[in-house]
Amino acid sequence: MFASSLARPIRLARILPLGLQKRAFTVSTTRRLDDARLRRQVDAIYDEGNYYFKVREKEILEPEKTVFLLEEIIERHKTNFHIAALSSSAFGVFMTLATTYIHELWRLQRTVAATNFMRQFLTIVRERAAAEIQYADSQVVMALSLFYTLLRESNGDPRERWDVIKEAKELCERIVPLAWDPNAPASLKDQRAKLLQLYALEHDLLLSDPRTRKFSVGSLVDTHKQILLLQEGKNNDMAQKVRMTSLRTICQLEEERGRHNQYLPSAKRFFDLADATYRAGVAGKKISADAVYDKIFSYILLCKAHRRPFNAKEIIAKATEGLELINDVRDLPSPAEASQLLVLRSQSHLRQLKPDEALSDARTAVQVVDDGNWSIIYQLENCDPTRYKKYHWKNLCMANLCDILFDNKVTAPEEQSGLLVARAGRAMNKKLGDANWELRFRIKELGALRRLRRWNDALGQCVVLLDKIADLFPSSGKEHLDLEGHVVIACEDAAECLEKLGHQPEADELIEEADAFTAYTEQEDATLEDYAIRARAISAKLRSIVQRQVPQAIEEPSLFKRFVST
Repeated sequence: MFASSLARPIRLARILPLGLQKRAFTVSTTRRLDDARLRRQVDAIYDEGNYYFKVREKEILEPEKTVFLLEEIIERHKTNFHIAALSSSAFGVFMTLATTYIHELWRLQRTVAATNFMRQFLTIVRERAAAEIQYADSQVVMALSLFYTLLRESNGDPRERWDVIKEAKELCERIVPLAWDPNAPASLKDQRAKLLQLYALEHDLLLSDPRTRKFSVGSLVDTHKQILLLQEGKNNDMAQKVRMTSLRTICQLEEERGRHNQYLPSAKRFFDLADATYRAGVAGKKISADAVYDKIFSYILLCKAHRRPFNAKEIIAKATEGLELINDVRDLPSPAEASQLLVLRSQSHLRQLKPDEALSDARTAVQVVDDGNWSIIYQLENCDPTRYKKYHWKNLCMANLCDILFDNKVTAPEEQSGLLVARAGRAMNKKLGDANWELRFRIKELGALRRLRRWNDALGQCVVLLDKIADLFPSSGKEHLDLEGHVVIACEDAAECLEKLGHQPEADELIEEADAFTAYTEQEDATLEDYAIRARAISAKLRSIVQRQVPQAIEEPSLFKRFVST
């Protein structure tokens, strides 16, 4: 039907978009086949493929019509694509049609149909690779990459996504080993770099258990270093963007495992790249919002990198430069970035024995978050909702303000202010339903009560704190190691309160409970639910001690009663 409508074969390079020209096909490529039947089949594939792309070029097809045409062609010739003797050029026609079909299904939101067809398509490609057909391995890599994209866009099974991208990465490394050669083609390096980026992303998501993650963060850093190596010598915008993404991720991963001094070179390199991009935009009078935000963020990374060893002068200098830049570009709201720089500068002022400047910056940071125009930020293109969440930054700034107020260098009357800030933070997060941050401010509130020597109230806070920690254990995820430490610290703080109130035997008993809990958490077969049960048992024991030995903590209208009611 379609073959008779064409007087001569059409070279797809003339009508296909640029992205498909590399897979353009002509009839002459397969005329060398000896088998007449196969030659006729291949001719039909070419002719119908030509017809489809010719129609698509001349008229704008509705997605439904596109899917209908492609389904007819694929269904009519699907048995031929299993033939091992089918040339790579002819099979390239099928790949082009198949990938187009999958994209059209996705546009119609027929996710299940697209995924099922992708699995069939991947089976066919793998059969050709098993038959050691030329270029079949490369086609498998392309198919796996497309399959991974489908799974990711449709929120598919994380384990399956990981298996697919891992297979694609390993196969790509096997068939293009020359990518590490400085003289290797740029396309090979681009392909490797793209797969490594996706692989690193899935690897990071896979490592949700902190007990295994801490041993694998190093491999994530190594993956991003490989990406940087593959981008060496390339000066285009895409390579620049890839480099900056990997450098930013390296810094964040090194910070996660507490190796601030290890990522100072990466932070400096990110700063230089962001500065060069920003200056080029200013010189050309065409600067993007992303370039401005990257430049501001480079100051934040550099300040964090200088914290180990603590270089207070450098942090203050860079934070001040960053705040001046934010002030110069007021049309781009940056409350998240400004608050971070103020927090970093306040901590550095405190290290330089300048408590007044530290307190001023800490309070200004909270005010900046409150006054920020967050509604405009959420409308910006490529806005990351996790990065620009108002109350996330307000919590960080309020926590920093508490720490500054609690410091010994700050005057004594400010201790009461620290207690008020901690209570305000606890109340705000209870209203927001953020149990993790509510717990953090309860801990700071306990610290304020101990500094004010309000031992009865502090003891009541310890009881409630242990209950809150136990409730968080089952859903804690990455934070469960912190919760283990908080259980021990709460026991030690309660023991101090009992000791100050003259109950040394009970204080010693709580210390023994803390030691026993620490030993229990070292068992590899212990689950988060087990930790919660042990934490509740310690809380019940402490509550019994308080009711028996410190009745005034119950009789007086203290924090204990209010905490128990909440």
